[in-house]
Amino acid sequence: MSETLTMRIAFEQYYLSKELSKGWQHTMRQAIKRWEKLTGNPPLETVTNAAIAEFRQAMLDSGLAEATCNTTWGTLRSILRRVGPITEGNP
Repeated sequence: MSETLTMRIAFEQYYLSKELSKGWQHTMRQAIKRWEKLTGNPPLETVTNAAIAEFRQAMLDSGLAEATCNTTWGTLRSILRRVGPITEGNP
């Protein structure tokens, strides 16, 4: 039985094997923790634009600054791009 792909599992599969600075690893782990806390950590195949919008709103509602929300989303987006289909906007 294959493992359900979540944000953390995707990070471990596609990024941890790469040489990342300690700072970047920390940033990614913090973003993943925030994702897990505010979304319930859904399988990535079920993540929709609406789910992303709800996540962003949950970050804002929790008192995070907009800049922090943008940084978190940019970090998570890099993981999603890695596992997403190859398209013109997602090499």
